[in-house]
Amino acid sequence: MGVRPAGRPSSVWMPTGIVCRLSTGCQWRMLPERFGLWQTIHKRLVRWSADGGAG
Repeated sequence: MGVRPAGRPSSVWMPTGIVCRLSTGCQWRMLPERFGLWQTIHKRLVRWSADGGAG
């Protein structure tokens, strides 16, 4: 997989971005661009958590 441009992350990159953020403790804004927009990844995590899918 190559570098993904900012924008809508793929179904592969988004969970990887969430794991990266949670495992490193970095700020959402500091996620590498290959994961997509940090706002999108954050919203997805919030939705998964609300649905009971994140734990």
